[in-house]
Amino acid sequence: MEERIIIDRQKLESIDILRVKYNRKEHVYELDGKVEAQSLVCPMCGSRQVMVKEYITRKFLGVPLRFEQTEIDCQIPIVECQSCNKISEVKIVFADKNKKYTNKFYSFFAEVINTSNIIMLNEVYGIPLGVCYSVFSEYLEKEYGNYEISNLKELAIDEIFIDNGHICLTVAMDLETKRVVWVNQGQSQEALDDFWARFGPTGAKNIKVVAVDPTSAYFSSITENLPTALMVFDQFHIEKFIDKQIGQLKQYVLSNSSVDKKFLIEGQEFVRIDKSLDLEPKELSDLALKINEPLTLAYYLKEDIGKILSRKNKDKAVKFLNNTIDLALAYHNPIIKQMADNLKKYSHEMINRFEYKIKYKTFKDFYNKVEIINPVIDEYRDITYYKLLFLGLHNPAIVKFLRSGLVFF
Repeated sequence: MEERIIIDRQKLESIDILRVKYNRKEHVYELDGKVEAQSLVCPMCGSRQVMVKEYITRKFLGVPLRFEQTEIDCQIPIVECQSCNKISEVKIVFADKNKKYTNKFYSFFAEVINTSNIIMLNEVYGIPLGVCYSVFSEYLEKEYGNYEISNLKELAIDEIFIDNGHICLTVAMDLETKRVVWVNQGQSQEALDDFWARFGPTGAKNIKVVAVDPTSAYFSSITENLPTALMVFDQFHIEKFIDKQIGQLKQYVLSNSSVDKKFLIEGQEFVRIDKSLDLEPKELSDLALKINEPLTLAYYLKEDIGKILSRKNKDKAVKFLNNTIDLALAYHNPIIKQMADNLKKYSHEMINRFEYKIKYKTFKDFYNKVEIINPVIDEYRDITYYKLLFLGLHNPAIVKFLRSGLVFF
């Protein structure tokens, strides 16, 4: 490849190219350069009255050529300004300060992410994984780190547990675009303080609807900052909330059964009895039904709630919901009663879904994507990086990258 073409591809402004070489052993194009003398200015005051004290050599990664890496060794002068008497490193145009790659390489990287697959950078072009990690983090920050939220109208706020439940993140999503707009570590109301601050004095008033989890710790923060917004519990989170209550009920059944615990087995939905218990088949069957009676009622309630949420008539749904709550309250079980009390407490927000319907698929798809991130987080604990990943989950290219299983070191 001609030297002129190689140099033009790299867009090295204000740099004198001293040498271009192809290293056949390493399969790398090597460029040696030096900042042009006529372009020297003081980075502090802009004066051209400068004197070169010394040169330092910085290594940059350039745009790959013919599927091979390009490395650029550039001599950058340290100058003393005659005007402000400051000694500093000359600012270069083709790369940001403290970056180990050129601006042209970043543009190439962003194009690969959006048009192909990020795996190509490592497997095809041989770009080191460490560099991929660094550039990918910058890409996520630039593209998704400062999403404009002042015009948000429909919002969802949820808590996400990652790293096997060891880390909790507060996540805010724009329901219109299905895009995550805010991520912060923590589960308390304070986790949203910076989020509200970004709206300014009037921005939050534009939000008409906010969807939350029934067990959310953010209620007071939301009602304080969004006093006029309609609060809605969507079907996905209501079912998730009921499943959590059923899990607690299952543990209650296991702990309070008259049968010795060593004969009880926790199944996926019900409590099973080990066949080693010395009973006739009929007696074993009747005992299993009796033990699982609270769980049977709980699943009956869950099915009823699903029917309520799928109804089209609001008045009939309210009547159906009240009947379901009364049925649960009539059963003398502390967990069932707690479930009924919670349904009664949150009935207004549940019925609000008739004013604003949130598709079940919206949150289901989001949680499926979260499950893609989780295996990665099990080994790598750079929380800032994974916050940025959440902000980019609406991009199919990023989801494709996560599903590929390639993880940056």
